[in-house]
Amino acid sequence: NIQQGDTVIINHVVNASSSMNISGVLIINASGSFSSSNDIEIASVGEINNNGSLTIDSELHIDGTFINSGLSVIYLLHIDGIVSNTGTIKVQDETYIHGGIVDGGGTLLTCDLDMENNSSSVAVTGSACPELLSQNLCCEDPNNLNPIDELSGCWSIDSVNVTICEMPFIPNAGDNDVSSLCNAGGSSIDLNSLLSTGVNSGIFTETTGSGSFNAATGVLNTDGLTPGTYTFTYTVTGFTSNDVSTFEITIFPVLNTSSSFTSCENELPYDWNGMVLDQEGDYSVTLTSTVTGCDSIVNLAFSINPASTSITQLSACSGDLPIEWNGITANEGGSYSVTLPSSTGCDSVALLELSVQLLEMPAILSQGTVECPQDIIDLSVEDVSGAEFYWAGPMDYESQDVVNAFELDNSNSGLYSVYYVLDGCESEVAQIELNVENIFEYKQFDFPNVITANEDNVNDEIEVEKYVGNCSDFSLTVRDRWGNQVYVQERGEPSFNGNSILGEKLPEGVYFYKLTHSQGSKTGFIHLLK
Repeated sequence: NIQQGDTVIINHVVNASSSMNISGVLIINASGSFSSSNDIEIASVGEINNNGSLTIDSELHIDGTFINSGLSVIYLLHIDGIVSNTGTIKVQDETYIHGGIVDGGGTLLTCDLDMENNSSSVAVTGSACPELLSQNLCCEDPNNLNPIDELSGCWSIDSVNVTICEMPFIPNAGDNDVSSLCNAGGSSIDLNSLLSTGVNSGIFTETTGSGSFNAATGVLNTDGLTPGTYTFTYTVTGFTSNDVSTFEITIFPVLNTSSSFTSCENELPYDWNGMVLDQEGDYSVTLTSTVTGCDSIVNLAFSINPASTSITQLSACSGDLPIEWNGITANEGGSYSVTLPSSTGCDSVALLELSVQLLEMPAILSQGTVECPQDIIDLSVEDVSGAEFYWAGPMDYESQDVVNAFELDNSNSGLYSVYYVLDGCESEVAQIELNVENIFEYKQFDFPNVITANEDNVNDEIEVEKYVGNCSDFSLTVRDRWGNQVYVQERGEPSFNGNSILGEKLPEGVYFYKLTHSQGSKTGFIHLLK
């Protein structure tokens, strides 16, 4: 026996043949070995601490504490107190947890495990209910691996930490999980991190064919994985049943898109995904999807079409006005502008600098009339440097001279016009009427056939110059009835007034006359009365 307060330490082989009551402490070190063929009882205040080898061919009754980290072979194990087993306890007959507690995470080899309440255990364990908290139970009989026999009262077995032959007593694979992941470069997901707290050890299996899942590690490599939903199971094998949890993982793509855009210069700045762009270049922005929560990288090659401005300088003649230009009507010289769409789709500004050649009407220098036919008329125009003049008139008259002189008669009298061309422009047309003041029309001439030469100043003479004008030369001869020439008159000489060449008064009667002039001659009779 070991009395309370005593401690026995065994470091070598010790054999006992009698029953023992331990109220103190028995320590079996790793080098020690203790065996007994009789019953051993650990009192409520006693303790056995086996770190080596313990063999009891009879009953070990525990009211106190049994600590085992080594190997204990016991024929019958009766537990009313506390067993902390981190090693191996092999029971050949019954293991009876009678209000006691078994813990420690070790292995308990028994083929007959019974549990029942015991009010006497309260003083040591604090409860009358037997508890099996953390052990690997196993029966070495291959035909009866389940060691649990009779359970009664308020027993408690920790289904998470108690296994049957390394298999969970009640397998727990945890809860199902639905997760998502953004498929960024180098990304992966460890399914172990999705397991519920307190699950048993199990095996991952993929039910879809990603080809990127390592079942041994539970890691899914999503780098380059096609976006979609992948399903996995986690199976925990229990002693009598299995538990399976399902993991549904949706892989969302992380987009990396590139595009190009060309902006017109007059449309700057350009707002792109919250960025204000006013310079050409490559830009990128990271956007987060409101649906998947994944980032997407959007790249933009930004270019600018410069504003196009063209200037057209145009010279026009005043006669060409108005000028139609790009939908604008220009009525005078000046600057004009219009905005037009270009081939790039951008607005271009076209400018027109219009100069108009305003030519004054040519100034004609001429007296306009001559006194007599065939008189020379001067027809000229005030000269303009660099100009070409164009004259036109009756009888298909044409001239390009500044100064012109020609004979004017009835045939070429009329309206003359002139214009000039300077720098490709035509001036307005100036006109002048050229006439002969004294025109004698022979065919319209009626020679008087009666004169009353009585010196009353009425029809006393034939004033030929009055009829033929001052321009035509003429010759008037008057003959009497016998053909004698009695009077001759040429331009500038006295008119025939009834007197002869010699100044003698001619008698009344009929006289014959002949008037010769530039257009021909005319004959007839003159009645001389007094």
